[in-house]
Amino acid sequence: MSEKSVLLISRLPLHGAFLCKLLSRYYDVVWIGKTFPFKLNPFNAPYILSLEFWKLISSFRKMRYSLILVQYISLDGILALMLKRIFGVKVVLFAVGSDILKINEHAVAYPLIRKVIVISDVVFCASTLIKEMLKRICSDVSKIRVVPSIIDVDNFECYGGPKEYDVITVGSLDANKNHMLLLNACKLLPWSVKVLMVGRGPMRSVLQSVSEKGKINVSFAGEIPHKQVYSELQKSRVYVHTSKSEGLPVAVSEAMFSGLPVILVESPYVYDIKHLYGFLVHVVKGDSAEDLADAISEVLQNYENERRDALLNKHKITKLIDEVPIEIKKTLDYVSVKT
Repeated sequence: MSEKSVLLISRLPLHGAFLCKLLSRYYDVVWIGKTFPFKLNPFNAPYILSLEFWKLISSFRKMRYSLILVQYISLDGILALMLKRIFGVKVVLFAVGSDILKINEHAVAYPLIRKVIVISDVVFCASTLIKEMLKRICSDVSKIRVVPSIIDVDNFECYGGPKEYDVITVGSLDANKNHMLLLNACKLLPWSVKVLMVGRGPMRSVLQSVSEKGKINVSFAGEIPHKQVYSELQKSRVYVHTSKSEGLPVAVSEAMFSGLPVILVESPYVYDIKHLYGFLVHVVKGDSAEDLADAISEVLQNYENERRDALLNKHKITKLIDEVPIEIKKTLDYVSVKT
C-alpha cells in the first residue's frame, strides 16, 4: 500500500480542482467525479453513483490507496464506506458548508448521510458552526477538525491600476446571498456608488430590474475566470458580503487577500471570522439596509484608515494559507497509519 496515494471524490469543479492541487503537493491523487454534475437528484443519482463506483473499483484494481477523501458530504460517501469495508481504506470527509447546513432538507437521504459521518475516520469542517452541527450527528467529536476555507492564490496577480468600483460582491445570485439588501442600501446612500456583482444565478434578472428602476449603478460580471475575480477585487474599494448562511465564505477570504476592507451582515459564520481568526471587519444587522448603507459610507469616507486594517487582514490570511495545508497533511498522515 502506498502511503502517498489518495483517492478524491468530488463533484465541485472549482473547489475540487483546488483541493486536488493542494493534495498533489504531498500525495499522488486520483480525482473521481471531476466530470459529473454537481447536484444529485432522483433521476441522475443512480447513474452517477454507479459510474463513480465502477471508477473507484477500477482505480483500486490499479493501485491500493491509503485514504479516500470525500469533498461535500452526500451519498457519494456511501461509495467510500463500501470501499472502506472491502479494502480497509480510511475515509476522510470535507464538509464544505451547505452540505451540513442544509442537511435537514434531505429527509430521505439523511440516515445514509448520517451513517457516512459516523463511520468516517476524520471530518474536516470550515467553521465552528458546522462543527456544532456535526457533534449532534456524531458522538465521536475527537475526529472533527475545524480548518478555515482555504483559497487558491496561485493565479493571483497584483493590479496597480486605478479603482473602478466602490463596492464589489462575489457569489451566486440567489436568495440566500441576499444581494437585494445591498441594492436597498445603495438607494439610501447620499451619493451614487459604482457596484460590481460577480456571479451567476436565478436572481440576476430581478436584481438587474431593481437596479435599473432604482437608478443604481450596478455592473453584472456573471461567472468569470478565477484569475479575473482577483483582478476585479483589486479594482474595487470595499467588499460587501450579505449572505444569510454559509460555512466560511471563500469570497471573503479572497477579498481580504486582495487587500479590501470587508463589510459583513450578522450570521453565525461571522463569529469565526472575528473571534477565532481575529480579522478586522465591519458587521451590520442582517435585515437593515440603513445599517449597511451607514457602514459603506463610513468605510469609503475613512478609506485610508480602513486600508490599514485591510493590510493586517491580508497578513493574517496569508499566514493561514501557509499553515492550513500543513495541518491537513499532518492529520491525513496520522489517519493513514492509524490502526
